[in-house]
Amino acid sequence: MNYADIKDVDIQDGQGVRTSLYVSGCHFHCKECHNKEAWDFNYGKVFDDAAKERIFKNLEHDYIEGLSLLGGEPLEKVNQQVLAGFVKEVKDRFPNKSIWCWTGYDFEKDVLNDMYQKYMTYQAEHKTAIVAYRLGDFFEVFGDNAVTLGNELILTITSRDVGLKDRIPMVGFPYHAAENYFAKIVRNHDLY
Repeated sequence: MNYADIKDVDIQDGQGVRTSLYVSGCHFHCKECHNKEAWDFNYGKVFDDAAKERIFKNLEHDYIEGLSLLGGEPLEKVNQQVLAGFVKEVKDRFPNKSIWCWTGYDFEKDVLNDMYQKYMTYQAEHKTAIVAYRLGDFFEVFGDNAVTLGNELILTITSRDVGLKDRIPMVGFPYHAAENYFAKIVRNHDLY
């Protein structure tokens, strides 16, 4: 993956003072785009360890509230392959920093639908398991398992539009409390 720019101290691309990574590559080619040069996937520099360390060093400062990802298009498949691991490392090293992603994709239609399809494929391959999918700061469970867990663990059952005819039931619990929830699930379902 290439990147067009890193803004070490940025106040225009999210709440508070942030570090912003402008990735290269975008197929949308929006008419009003302010970064047309970043449409080219080969534009800029290679996002290497030095670029990552530069961002990590910035995030060490208390006055930096978080990281903003924009571009180009952070959610292009080729960019996701690099950014997914990088974002996880940012969250592991800086759990209190926020991460904002500016994208031309529709979350429900383009991102959540794809995630839900992968979730259901994995759940179908592991019929006796209850699959929990990490989505941001929460673990989410979908479908019939969501209803079951919501009732058992007294969690609020919500629903999501994932591009199907009907909304899909879902429940979630914070990742930092996941160990407690997973222990209850194992006990309740005799999964020792």
